[in-house]
Amino acid sequence: MAQALVMEEAGSALREGIHWELMPGEGGLDLTLGGLEGKCARCALTARFNGPGHPEEKRDFLLRTEWESAGPGLLRVDHSLRTRKTMLLASFGVRWDLSELLEEVSYRFVPHLHPEAGQVVADQVFRSPALILGGEGLSVALVPDLGALDTLQRQGLRAAMTLEGRTLSYAVTAHHVEGHVYFRERAFPGFLLLAGEEVRLAYFLLLSREGGRALHRMANTLLWERFGRPRLERHAERERGLQELAALATRWFFLDDENWEWLSDEGGCGGVYTFNVHSRRPPVRTGPLTGRLLIRFPSIYPAILRFGAAHVVNRRAGLRLLRWQIRRFSATMPRCIQMQSWFNLARTSYAGRWMALETGDQEWLRKSEAALELVLRAPAPEGIPHAILFLLGKRQVWVKGSRGFHYWDWYHLPDAATTGFHLLEWYRDFLPRPEVMDACRSLGEALIRCQLPSGAFPAWLRFEGGEPRPHPDLMESASTAAPVMFLAFLARLSGEVRYLEAAERGAGFLVREVMPCDLWQDYETFFSCSTKPIGWSDPRTGCHPENTMCMIWAARAFLELFLATGNAEHLERGRTVLDRLLSYQQVWSPPVMSIDLFGGFGVQNTDAEWNDARQGLAAPLLADYFLANGEEELLVRAIAALRACFSTMYLGEEPYPLMRPSALGAIEENYAHSGFDGTTAGYIHNDWGPGTAVYALSRIFQSCGQVLVDDEGRSAYAVDRFDIRRCVIGGGRVELLLSGMGGWEPQEVLLRFIRVQGDRELVLNETLRGRFSQSDLEKGVRLPLQAPGPDRGFRVGEGRIE
Repeated sequence: MAQALVMEEAGSALREGIHWELMPGEGGLDLTLGGLEGKCARCALTARFNGPGHPEEKRDFLLRTEWESAGPGLLRVDHSLRTRKTMLLASFGVRWDLSELLEEVSYRFVPHLHPEAGQVVADQVFRSPALILGGEGLSVALVPDLGALDTLQRQGLRAAMTLEGRTLSYAVTAHHVEGHVYFRERAFPGFLLLAGEEVRLAYFLLLSREGGRALHRMANTLLWERFGRPRLERHAERERGLQELAALATRWFFLDDENWEWLSDEGGCGGVYTFNVHSRRPPVRTGPLTGRLLIRFPSIYPAILRFGAAHVVNRRAGLRLLRWQIRRFSATMPRCIQMQSWFNLARTSYAGRWMALETGDQEWLRKSEAALELVLRAPAPEGIPHAILFLLGKRQVWVKGSRGFHYWDWYHLPDAATTGFHLLEWYRDFLPRPEVMDACRSLGEALIRCQLPSGAFPAWLRFEGGEPRPHPDLMESASTAAPVMFLAFLARLSGEVRYLEAAERGAGFLVREVMPCDLWQDYETFFSCSTKPIGWSDPRTGCHPENTMCMIWAARAFLELFLATGNAEHLERGRTVLDRLLSYQQVWSPPVMSIDLFGGFGVQNTDAEWNDARQGLAAPLLADYFLANGEEELLVRAIAALRACFSTMYLGEEPYPLMRPSALGAIEENYAHSGFDGTTAGYIHNDWGPGTAVYALSRIFQSCGQVLVDDEGRSAYAVDRFDIRRCVIGGGRVELLLSGMGGWEPQEVLLRFIRVQGDRELVLNETLRGRFSQSDLEKGVRLPLQAPGPDRGFRVGEGRIE
């Protein structure tokens, strides 16, 4: 090992009350801040090589560090290594020791846990990467420069970060998958560098006198504005509009024989199977044996999944073998229909209903209403609906709840709350039938009975002697957010105070017990494919395992409370939850990945998924927050997430070929789940992927249209794949020049307006389309779209007054 350092001259800046100086120190750099005299953050820069001998300073390689002020409280640091002969680089990295500056740390964030020595946060899970430490009077974040990382990956190099105590590290280093899913640094054989080759490691240091949560929001915005927004403006698009893709997905999950089953001879009740696979032949569903085994031995299937995740698909050869086997031989699948938080028939049927109305497809309309009828028929003797239906021949066997893939005789309240929430959407948007509201009221009453004195709702419970008995696992946890989400929505639609009071008590628990320590833990954190003991935390980073599902529930819960009460505190609390959630949104697409992953969402800090199906829940959530608080960043993030919902669709293009024609329009639930580039083994969850994608589109198109026009802000935003080439707003007139992107030739466009006062004259593609009332503009105007004239050079979202 050898190290060397060549420095530029020291720099300093004064920004927002923080005076910083960066200068050469003993073995590296010292960062000092005004007001903290005698204390500094110490930086050590190290290069390690493999092979015989020891490279000598300034003879075999040269290290150089440059830095600059990149904005208020923002430093960009760039370390470079240039070789003078061919060498094997083991690692090249920097360590920032903040122990002098941060005596007490009250806020921590790391994108991925790495509890053991030698484990790292691999660039494989750099979605919105940042290491954040917040203390009294000072917070610091290290944010990789994703442009520089893109260059590194194209050179064949990889990178990783670590957080240990109060030390932040970032390095060029190789790594490999360990378990499901952690990453371990790998020093051998190293990266081959030719003579004269240069490696650059660049990152930002973000400094703030505010707390760690405020700095986290700044870091998210920095990543979005520098890398996400430019990517959205130049995002490569398929030659199809989102609604066309949604129609393919709807055709898929309503496909007779493969995915759809009628449950009554008269056709009044039916549902969508949860499971399918991508293979040469459809899955075998004959006979009740598989369903009986899942009911009689519920622990077997989750155990198989966990073993496969930890020992088979986390190896490239194992994943390729399993994918080959599924594609060639198909599989036996249970006849199973679910109403739980991942796989939810109420959500999928809502999406299908909207698509039926948009396309005029009467068969889809009939099936969506039949699916709603099945949801309403689910047994609910205590007011809480059963979540899982197995079809065993002609028998229907209902199971109360789920624990990930474990189906058991305990109600899972987030399952019931998710179903209730989507039933309320059915009631509000499509069919205000009394029996829908009656089912939701019964669930609301049951949840009030189950609420604990702390305000929390237990994750699991069952009734004994007519009284609820909570299960000890996650009895008081972030799972509370799902019932709060439902009760607040129910209070808003029903006008009944008792539901609102229960929701407020549940929100109080989240504010007191979950948010201060960021205990974002639900069933998926512990009982899905990345298992760990309840109560465990990472001893190296000081961070807890966390999952984005309960973050989505909590943000939605606070938004519903704001809409029900008008209390702005609820809106800001929800926005704080979004800060954590947005750390899992992908603001770029790494060149080491084979598909475009920009805009999607990950799952948790101990798993590796990109573009997970939950982005279909996050996208409308972000759009709804924009409509509530006017924060434009949230709208464009929602648009990116919506487009990402369709990125893993089977369209006959690699890496998603069509093994059978009927699979056209299927969507895999995530990408790179095993910790390296690649699709899943070929399993398809019809609700979690296709259903969530169409759901996201239905919710956002209803509120924002295909193009959203902000009249007061004099700007327009392409929700669907439109190129907004001109947007001129003023003088009671709106002028738009639109065209499809990537060869897509749309025939019409749905425009929706916000913050508009009075009537407007509308000119579309240089043709006057008439004068429209404020009410019509807010509801949405659908207009035919002829080809526009020459490009006027306007970018997405720009507007001006002429």
